[in-house]
Amino acid sequence: MLIECPDCHHTHSLTTEEFQESDGTTICPECSCQFDPLANLVETVAARKPFAWEKSEKKPISNSFWHLGVFVGLLLLGFQFLHFKSDDLAQNRIIRPSILQACKLIGCQPPTYRNIKEFSVLHSSLELQENHYILQAAIRNEAPFPQAFPDIKLTLLNYSGTPVAHRIFHPGDYQKQIVTENLLDPSDTFTIRLDIALPEAKVGGFSIELL
Repeated sequence: MLIECPDCHHTHSLTTEEFQESDGTTICPECSCQFDPLANLVETVAARKPFAWEKSEKKPISNSFWHLGVFVGLLLLGFQFLHFKSDDLAQNRIIRPSILQACKLIGCQPPTYRNIKEFSVLHSSLELQENHYILQAAIRNEAPFPQAFPDIKLTLLNYSGTPVAHRIFHPGDYQKQIVTENLLDPSDTFTIRLDIALPEAKVGGFSIELL
């Protein structure tokens, strides 16, 4: 026979021998409730009702919402990366063309490209006049992008190669027509001519460094 617990509604079978030994009372194997099996006979196995502490299974989140969340998260991460690394990326000669193209579309202004190693000094000379030196040099932009004019450090050396004087010249010092916003286009060359006062020590040579 099939019996159902009146408390938890658990259904289980009870043999004739078990019923005779139960003396009119049986114990539910699920919740230990004692009840009369004859008063709780059932014909089919009833689906057990959930206990109060059981919860129905939640419906899984749709894959489309999950994918959307991942996409938005990656997009925000990308914007943060570009915000903090935009200057570094703009100085990369491989990535910069893509940045320039993107700025044309969205109307932004990328930072000026600057790589001092992509300037070359084509020639330089230091000529002694009556009471001063004349420094002349020609410098070319070898980069594939316009660059700001560099600072130029002139170092005077004695005959043993020891520095005896130095000075840094800014673009406004060596070319008066240059303003801060001016850029030197790719493959363009500019020349400088500067009058240098005689130092106290004798000069045996010089060097120039682009900064």
